[in-house]
Amino acid sequence: MVTKFGMSKLIGNVGFNDTNFTKSYSGHTNKIIDDEIKNIIEEATQITMMMVNKYKDQIQNLSDSLLEKETLDLR
Repeated sequence: MVTKFGMSKLIGNVGFNDTNFTKSYSGHTNKIIDDEIKNIIEEATQITMMMVNKYKDQIQNLSDSLLEKETLDLR
């Protein structure tokens, strides 16, 4: 997402071509890329935890129903 599609606020809309053996960017840029990936993961984790906490009761009800019935549908 960060290196191939340039989806980064710090790096901008730049895509890098790299293989398993060579990289087309410096060690400094590699550190920025690593930091951006870490930030994306941390942000996604925070959003997920907020949603789990917000919908905790609904998640628990769904879990209880699944344990009881094994399958659920929208009907």
